[in-house]
Amino acid sequence: MKKDILARNIVLMDCLEAIAGDCKKKNIDLIALKGAALFLSGVFSFREREMTDLDILIKEKDKEPFKEILKLNHFRKMPNSSQAYFKEIGEKSPPLILDVHSELRHIKEVQTIWTSKLEQPAAEYPNLLTLSFEDIFLHLSSHSLLHHGLFLKKHKNDIIKLLDWMKNNKKSDSFFKKTAEKSKYYGLNPVVYYPLKEIFKLRPDLLSEENFFLFKPIGMEKITAIFFKYATSDYSRFLEYFLPVLYRPSLAWKYIFPPAEFIAGRYGKSGFLNGFLRPFRLLKNIIYGNR
Repeated sequence: MKKDILARNIVLMDCLEAIAGDCKKKNIDLIALKGAALFLSGVFSFREREMTDLDILIKEKDKEPFKEILKLNHFRKMPNSSQAYFKEIGEKSPPLILDVHSELRHIKEVQTIWTSKLEQPAAEYPNLLTLSFEDIFLHLSSHSLLHHGLFLKKHKNDIIKLLDWMKNNKKSDSFFKKTAEKSKYYGLNPVVYYPLKEIFKLRPDLLSEENFFLFKPIGMEKITAIFFKYATSDYSRFLEYFLPVLYRPSLAWKYIFPPAEFIAGRYGKSGFLNGFLRPFRLLKNIIYGNR
């Protein structure tokens, strides 16, 4: 790995620890997601994976005090974004980017996550959490499809590395059964089936046929899964917008008429005009791109 990528990984994780320390003082819990979670869990070392930004999940009630903490750490709101913040660290270095989430698209009730088993990988920061390995696996398998309408090689690599780490650390005995039960409970089988099929074809030593079929869609789920199958093999702008709504129809209303905070972040300010124009802008984005 290039030294600049390694250095950036270290800077990002140091930044996460600094924010976690400030959050600890205010009794704010945060869950590290994606790359940060894989680093904290020991699945990857800093040399093994590039991380471009930090993804963090916080509780809805903590959003305002968390914004104050970001200001203290010299983060500013990313233009044209409802949840991203950035921090300049030098003229020759790209800014640090932090994506702040208060919900997860693959979980219909985010409170389910906060009341489930969470890991505490950093003794110094008991408020810095990661999802259980089952939930990390499901998040990695579904996030890119539900947010970006695609499933790339890097997404496969994350899942393979996680499964390889689980196997080497003898944590996979009941892992697939527990994960499949969660997937069924969340209604995720139509989403994750074809991504996991890719993993099964590449590494049957990590994902056996028996365990793979635990995630097989049934009934009407098979129709839903077909759309995710297409997105697994090829990108479509239409599917990028359609797949989340297919999985969670209630998101359609939120897409068309998002809250004022989203409107302000995306278009500079909230108000009647930007709210009124949102459906037309959304349609234009679906047709021509540039969200």
